[in-house]
Amino acid sequence: RRVWRRAHICGLLVAACLAFAAPATLTNARSIQMRPCPGLEGARCGRASVPEDHGVRPGRTLGLSVLVLPASRAGGSDPVFFFAGGPGEAATRAAPTIASTDFRRLNPTRDIVFIDQRGTGDSAPLTCPPPSDPQAYFGNVLGDAEALVACRAALETQADLTKYVTSIAADDV
Repeated sequence: RRVWRRAHICGLLVAACLAFAAPATLTNARSIQMRPCPGLEGARCGRASVPEDHGVRPGRTLGLSVLVLPASRAGGSDPVFFFAGGPGEAATRAAPTIASTDFRRLNPTRDIVFIDQRGTGDSAPLTCPPPSDPQAYFGNVLGDAEALVACRAALETQADLTKYVTSIAADDV
């Protein structure tokens, strides 16, 4: 619980900074087909297609999961973006919690946009199987080193792991 709370606080701080930052110039804006999200009234969901390597075209593309809580009044301010903080954590899965908190006070005039960054949630997730021995997982922060090496090798067959870093995730946005 404490880690989850810290991740949300970090996400809220980042979102607050973004909310008051100077507006960015969109140089490569794309439209995303949005549809109602199941289970979250008024929310819209969609997928944004981005290149795995922004420097190589054509190449492998990734579908990023996006959820928007639309502003309740027209003519609002710039949107606020929410990103989750833990390894593999999905921002879109935090939307119901955020929608029920004080953070929602920004929502009358600002869309709140949740994006599962590449490799997380429903955005080309990079996941390793759970350890066969749960005690090994809890006995060491990194778990079984051999299992980690094997997982990395398996993930390298499906993705260029050098492209799953924060600076490239920022390029996606």
